[in-house]
Amino acid sequence: MPQPPPPPVESATGATLTISQLCRLHKQFSQVAPGGLMSTKLFSELLMDLTSVTLGDDALPSVWMHLSLSEVQDITSALSDGSDYVNWRKFLLSVSCPWPYPSLPELLRTLQRFKDTDDSGSGIVHQELYSQVGLWFTGDSEDTDPEDPTQNLPFNRLEHLIRFFFHLFAENTQPPRLDYTDMLLYFASHPNPLEGFYRALSVTIGRPVLKPPDDDRLVKSFPAMDAIEETTERIMVNDGGDTEQPTITLQEVLRVFQHGAGDDGDTHRFRQLERGANHLHKIMKNIFQEMIRDALGRVSLPALLTHPIFHELIEDCQLYKLSDIQDILEKTKATQMNEGDSVTTSSTAS
Repeated sequence: MPQPPPPPVESATGATLTISQLCRLHKQFSQVAPGGLMSTKLFSELLMDLTSVTLGDDALPSVWMHLSLSEVQDITSALSDGSDYVNWRKFLLSVSCPWPYPSLPELLRTLQRFKDTDDSGSGIVHQELYSQVGLWFTGDSEDTDPEDPTQNLPFNRLEHLIRFFFHLFAENTQPPRLDYTDMLLYFASHPNPLEGFYRALSVTIGRPVLKPPDDDRLVKSFPAMDAIEETTERIMVNDGGDTEQPTITLQEVLRVFQHGAGDDGDTHRFRQLERGANHLHKIMKNIFQEMIRDALGRVSLPALLTHPIFHELIEDCQLYKLSDIQDILEKTKATQMNEGDSVTTSSTAS
């Protein structure tokens, strides 16, 4: 009887982290900051430590192992955006690329599938139900088994990424529980933070949000996501075709603006974050008091979007900017190659 082929093994490709490397980083970050937030200083130090230790066959790609302090600071700056803390889940989401970037309709359809199976309306699912619902992409593979029985079976990265995303965004409980709306808000992020914000609003209320017609800024490209089909999605303009005006509650607005703030007291660990949360709550409460509310305390979302103070808050919000860490790594790789060529040229000349 022939022996079964060896199990699949993922091979490192360029600066892309393997699933096992992503899981190892996730374990390290979870132990240090379970809620998801850590100071920029601690993040930089931890990243320097993790990228300078060789762990046998599972060593990080060369470009990671040779990150300089300034490059680590560039990564930290891209994630913190001027604040004194970093959400390490955003970091791992960015460095897990490439993955199929979701359009807004795909996000909303995925949200609806979760809601359809969430009989209690809790917004929480366990891993079994998460696997049944699925995301906007599947782990189906067209790879065939190798003809040579001594070769490893093909590794299905997308299938493993789907599993990894559950653990990345699930609560640190036993068994792990996932807030599916919270997860989809991470995937609402976009290279253009404005578009990311409107995508997040849409996910929060469960329907597409129409941007004010006078806001026509262009969408930036995301060069590091070459392996992902470039989305042609744009924020939809209100053309008058939808007569039903969407509404939103104060808590839903705060959820959008305070997404990823942690759930284990992180807000109180960072004074800047705590002051910002308290200040934001006061501003939003005042705005809602100025506006006409229904019996449930909901206000017209189109009217809210045109409120001058609210509009200013959107302009300043960088929360849903998808940081291009891969671009920093590619520049690092190019620098390393140039330095290597220089060394080779000098040696030849000698």
